[in-house]
Amino acid sequence: MPEITFARVASYEESHTVSAAVYVLQVEGLGELGPEACEQISDEIVALLCAGHLRLALDFSKVEHVHFRRARAMLVPRRRLARASGGELAVFGASDYVEQILRAAGCEEVPRAATEEEAVRIVAGNA
Repeated sequence: MPEITFARVASYEESHTVSAAVYVLQVEGLGELGPEACEQISDEIVALLCAGHLRLALDFSKVEHVHFRRARAMLVPRRRLARASGGELAVFGASDYVEQILRAAGCEEVPRAATEEEAVRIVAGNA
């Protein structure tokens, strides 16, 4: 089972001078997000939202595979929660293969971007 490391950027402004309201969640490990890892990520997203961090960009650049049945449950309800709270959630850096899984799993409503900068614009634009 892959080890998943969650690295929170305390404020996006500190590292990139864009907006202190945008947080980047970097998903790292062996590249495969199985059911347990998807649940961990989902829990981390909820914890961040509950802590008031409503604009989240998830870095999937090191993700090689996502569990098909858990992808939707991990992302879609969390994005709806973020939007209901006045925020936004987006995914960036996913490979073509992971993009195909996300589409097939029904994650179309979750904004996706190729780069971190594009994801930050998407997430910050819902201000």
